[in-house]
Amino acid sequence: MHEAYKKFFRYVCADGKLLDIGCGSGRDSVYFIKQGYEVVATEPTPALCDIASANTGLNVLNTTFQTLNFNDEFDGIWCCASLLHVPRVELPPVINNLVQSLKQNGVLYISVKKGNGEQDIAGRHFTFFTEHNLVDAVLRHSNMSLVDTWQNSDYRSGESNTCWLNFIFLKDN
Repeated sequence: MHEAYKKFFRYVCADGKLLDIGCGSGRDSVYFIKQGYEVVATEPTPALCDIASANTGLNVLNTTFQTLNFNDEFDGIWCCASLLHVPRVELPPVINNLVQSLKQNGVLYISVKKGNGEQDIAGRHFTFFTEHNLVDAVLRHSNMSLVDTWQNSDYRSGESNTCWLNFIFLKDN
Protein backbone atom coordinates (compact mmCIF):
# COMPACT_ATOMS: atom_id res chain seq x y z
CA MET A 1 0.00 0.00 0.00
CA HIS A 2 2.99 2.31 0.34
CA GLU A 3 2.88 3.42 -3.30
CA ALA A 4 -0.81 4.33 -2.98
CA TYR A 5 -0.24 6.13 0.33
CA LYS A 6 2.66 8.11 -1.13
CA LYS A 7 0.66 9.20 -4.17
CA PHE A 8 -2.40 10.07 -2.06
CA PHE A 9 -0.37 12.14 0.43
CA ARG A 10 1.20 14.07 -2.44
CA TYR A 11 -2.18 15.81 -2.85
CA VAL A 12 -3.68 15.79 0.67
CA CYS A 13 -2.77 18.65 2.98
CA ALA A 14 -0.76 17.69 6.05
CA ASP A 15 -2.96 17.26 9.15
CA GLY A 16 -6.08 17.13 6.97
CA LYS A 17 -9.32 15.31 7.67
CA LEU A 18 -9.76 11.97 5.90
CA LEU A 19 -12.69 9.66 5.27
CA ASP A 20 -11.80 5.96 5.06
CA ILE A 21 -14.95 4.53 3.51
CA GLY A 22 -15.41 0.77 3.68
CA CYS A 23 -12.48 0.58 6.08
CA GLY A 24 -12.69 -3.17 6.73
CA SER A 25 -10.44 -4.02 9.68
CA GLY A 26 -9.18 -0.42 9.88
CA ARG A 27 -5.68 -1.09 8.49
CA ASP A 28 -5.53 2.14 6.46
CA SER A 29 -7.18 4.25 9.16
CA VAL A 30 -4.49 3.16 11.64
CA TYR A 31 -1.81 4.21 9.17
CA PHE A 32 -3.46 7.60 8.56
CA ILE A 33 -3.81 8.28 12.29
CA LYS A 34 -0.10 7.49 12.78
CA GLN A 35 0.67 10.04 10.05
CA GLY A 36 -1.19 12.74 12.04
CA TYR A 37 -4.47 12.87 10.13
CA GLU A 38 -7.92 13.19 11.64
CA VAL A 39 -9.84 10.15 10.40
CA VAL A 40 -13.50 9.28 10.07
CA ALA A 41 -13.95 5.61 9.22
CA THR A 42 -17.06 3.90 7.88
CA GLU A 43 -17.91 0.26 7.28
CA PRO A 44 -21.22 -1.30 6.18
CA THR A 45 -20.64 -4.65 7.94
CA PRO A 46 -21.42 -4.42 11.68
CA ALA A 47 -18.91 -7.13 12.70
CA LEU A 48 -16.13 -5.33 10.80
CA CYS A 49 -17.15 -2.04 12.45
CA ASP A 50 -16.44 -3.65 15.81
CA ILE A 51 -13.07 -5.00 14.65
CA ALA A 52 -12.09 -1.67 13.07
CA SER A 53 -13.15 0.25 16.17
CA ALA A 54 -10.98 -2.02 18.33
CA ASN A 55 -8.02 -1.70 15.94
CA THR A 56 -8.24 2.07 15.47
CA GLY A 57 -9.72 3.44 18.67
CA LEU A 58 -12.29 5.24 16.49
CA ASN A 59 -16.04 5.07 16.63
CA VAL A 60 -16.36 3.47 13.18
CA LEU A 61 -19.64 4.50 11.57
CA ASN A 62 -21.85 1.67 10.34
CA THR A 63 -22.92 3.20 7.04
CA THR A 64 -22.84 2.58 3.31
CA PHE A 65 -21.83 4.62 0.26
CA GLN A 66 -25.53 5.03 -0.47
CA THR A 67 -26.34 6.59 2.92
CA LEU A 68 -23.20 8.73 3.21
CA ASN A 69 -24.26 12.19 4.30
CA PHE A 70 -21.37 14.67 4.54
CA ASN A 71 -21.00 18.07 2.91
CA ASP A 72 -17.62 19.72 2.11
CA GLU A 73 -16.05 18.02 5.12
CA PHE A 74 -13.00 16.04 3.99
CA ASP A 75 -9.60 16.94 2.58
CA GLY A 76 -9.30 13.37 1.32
CA ILE A 77 -11.43 10.28 0.80
CA TRP A 78 -9.88 6.83 0.71
CA CYS A 79 -11.93 4.19 -1.17
CA CYS A 80 -9.56 1.26 -1.15
CA ALA A 81 -11.21 -1.90 -2.52
CA SER A 82 -14.62 -0.75 -1.32
CA LEU A 83 -16.38 0.91 -4.28
CA LEU A 84 -16.18 -2.42 -6.11
CA HIS A 85 -18.99 -3.71 -3.86
CA VAL A 86 -21.44 -1.10 -5.20
CA PRO A 87 -23.72 -2.29 -8.03
CA ARG A 88 -23.04 -0.33 -11.23
CA VAL A 89 -26.63 0.96 -11.37
CA GLU A 90 -26.05 2.66 -7.98
CA LEU A 91 -22.78 4.36 -8.97
CA PRO A 92 -24.11 7.81 -10.03
CA PRO A 93 -25.62 8.74 -6.64
CA VAL A 94 -22.72 7.09 -4.79
CA ILE A 95 -20.13 9.11 -6.72
CA ASN A 96 -22.25 12.20 -6.08
CA ASN A 97 -22.14 11.45 -2.32
CA LEU A 98 -18.34 11.18 -2.44
CA VAL A 99 -17.88 14.41 -4.40
CA GLN A 100 -20.29 16.24 -2.09
CA SER A 101 -18.30 15.03 0.94
CA LEU A 102 -15.03 16.55 -0.31
CA LYS A 103 -13.84 20.07 0.41
CA GLN A 104 -12.61 22.19 -2.48
CA ASN A 105 -9.24 20.81 -3.64
CA GLY A 106 -10.11 17.56 -1.87
CA VAL A 107 -8.55 14.30 -2.99
CA LEU A 108 -10.45 11.12 -3.90
CA TYR A 109 -8.52 7.83 -4.07
CA ILE A 110 -10.31 4.82 -5.55
CA SER A 111 -9.02 1.29 -6.15
CA VAL A 112 -11.10 -1.32 -7.96
CA LYS A 113 -10.56 -4.70 -9.58
CA LYS A 114 -9.99 -4.57 -13.33
CA GLY A 115 -12.50 -6.37 -15.47
CA ASN A 116 -16.00 -6.23 -16.91
CA GLY A 117 -19.41 -6.94 -15.48
CA GLU A 118 -20.70 -7.77 -12.03
CA GLN A 119 -20.68 -10.96 -10.04
CA ASP A 120 -21.65 -12.34 -6.66
CA ILE A 121 -18.79 -14.32 -5.13
CA ALA A 122 -19.21 -16.12 -1.81
CA GLY A 123 -22.18 -13.92 -0.90
CA ARG A 124 -20.45 -10.61 -1.75
CA HIS A 125 -21.23 -8.39 -4.72
CA PHE A 126 -18.36 -7.34 -7.00
CA THR A 127 -18.45 -4.75 -9.78
CA PHE A 128 -15.45 -4.89 -12.09
CA PHE A 129 -14.17 -1.83 -13.92
CA THR A 130 -12.14 -0.72 -16.87
CA GLU A 131 -10.14 2.46 -16.54
CA HIS A 132 -12.56 4.18 -18.92
CA ASN A 133 -15.82 3.33 -17.13
CA LEU A 134 -14.53 4.33 -13.68
CA VAL A 135 -13.02 7.59 -14.92
CA ASP A 136 -16.19 8.37 -16.87
CA ALA A 137 -18.35 7.81 -13.77
CA VAL A 138 -16.31 10.29 -11.72
CA LEU A 139 -15.64 12.89 -14.42
CA ARG A 140 -19.36 13.30 -15.06
CA HIS A 141 -18.96 15.73 -12.19
CA SER A 142 -17.50 18.74 -13.95
CA ASN A 143 -15.68 19.82 -10.81
CA MET A 144 -13.50 16.67 -10.66
CA SER A 145 -10.15 16.11 -12.40
CA LEU A 146 -8.12 12.94 -12.81
CA VAL A 147 -4.53 13.52 -11.65
CA ASP A 148 -3.06 10.02 -11.45
CA THR A 149 -3.83 6.43 -12.40
CA TRP A 150 -1.84 3.20 -12.18
CA GLN A 151 -2.27 -0.55 -12.03
CA ASN A 152 -0.83 -3.14 -9.70
CA SER A 153 -1.15 -6.85 -9.01
CA ASP A 154 -2.56 -8.22 -5.80
CA TYR A 155 0.26 -9.26 -3.49
CA ARG A 156 -1.86 -11.48 -1.27
CA SER A 157 -1.35 -15.21 -1.48
CA GLY A 158 -3.48 -16.79 -4.21
CA GLU A 159 -4.54 -13.42 -5.67
CA SER A 160 -1.60 -12.70 -7.99
CA ASN A 161 -3.84 -12.82 -11.09
CA THR A 162 -5.94 -9.93 -9.80
CA CYS A 163 -5.18 -6.55 -11.39
CA TRP A 164 -6.10 -3.46 -9.42
CA LEU A 165 -6.84 -0.09 -11.02
CA ASN A 166 -5.95 2.91 -8.86
CA PHE A 167 -7.14 6.49 -9.39
CA ILE A 168 -6.59 9.85 -7.75
CA PHE A 169 -9.03 12.66 -8.51
CA LEU A 170 -9.10 16.26 -7.28
CA LYS A 171 -12.15 18.37 -6.61
CA ASP A 172 -11.56 21.65 -8.46
CA ASN A 173 -12.39 25.12 -7.18
